[in-house]
Amino acid sequence: LDTAKINATQSTFESQNNLRNLYAHIVTSYYQLLYYNEVLKLEKRLLHKATKRNNFIEKRVHSGDLPDVAILESKQQIINREQRVLRTKNNYSQALQIFLKYINMSQKEFDLKYVLPSLKMLKKEKIIFQNVMSKALENRPDLKALESRRTKLDLDTTYNSLSKYPKLNLFAYGVHDVNYGDGIKVGLQFDIPLERRSYKGKMIEIQKGITQLEEEKNRLLWELKTNLSNLMYSLDIINQNIDLGYKETKIVESLEEVENKKYEVGSSDLFQVNQREIGTLEVKRKQLEYYLNALMIQQEIKKEMGE
Repeated sequence: LDTAKINATQSTFESQNNLRNLYAHIVTSYYQLLYYNEVLKLEKRLLHKATKRNNFIEKRVHSGDLPDVAILESKQQIINREQRVLRTKNNYSQALQIFLKYINMSQKEFDLKYVLPSLKMLKKEKIIFQNVMSKALENRPDLKALESRRTKLDLDTTYNSLSKYPKLNLFAYGVHDVNYGDGIKVGLQFDIPLERRSYKGKMIEIQKGITQLEEEKNRLLWELKTNLSNLMYSLDIINQNIDLGYKETKIVESLEEVENKKYEVGSSDLFQVNQREIGTLEVKRKQLEYYLNALMIQQEIKKEMGE
């Protein structure tokens, strides 16, 4: 009964570990979906700037302030940005289909029920390594499964130790003797279930299993500590990049605004404006990538913690 209970417990922990890994895949696909949704918004805003500026250019061409070629350059820019939007839509669609497969929902139903939040809204507070390590040791199903296996081996050791001793049966029955009269006769019966060498062989096998189990546990603990340490370091670097990204975003937005004003007064050209606007988008997309990576690392940390 004890062995069956331990086996059931071990199976439960292994199932929990599989669910933990599945959950991590689902959350990761969700974060990727949010990322492409944000990038798609950036690309659409970039396209909107070009179409809005095209109206300005057409008026300037009609008034004779700009040559006719300016309209062609503007329309080429619009087409290029439409292509960028289509590429990003494709990336978003693929990410959405992967996520919908996990949650078993149609795209139509998803679009009606849900509005995707910003990546920035999901970023968590600062994570402390010691707290993470303590929770991991407490929660990890694979570590619990090892403990369950160790309990089973200890139980095997107990049963094997008992088997080396002969089973003693004490019995008594009444007798009648002509010379001595009535009395009780006592007898002993020994049942030796296992030869000594068989007991030793079983004990060696159990000890070998315990040694292998301890080695596996130590390996898992070393991997856990190393993985968490590396993840925490990577998260710290990304958080620093996010802080720098805020400053860089303000700079490129200011440079873009100045370039557009220069273009409106005729001291810049469409090529320079396009470069500034593309540069701003790339900086903002890089910032989104930092947020995405931060969230994915946080999820990986939660996975290592057994959550």
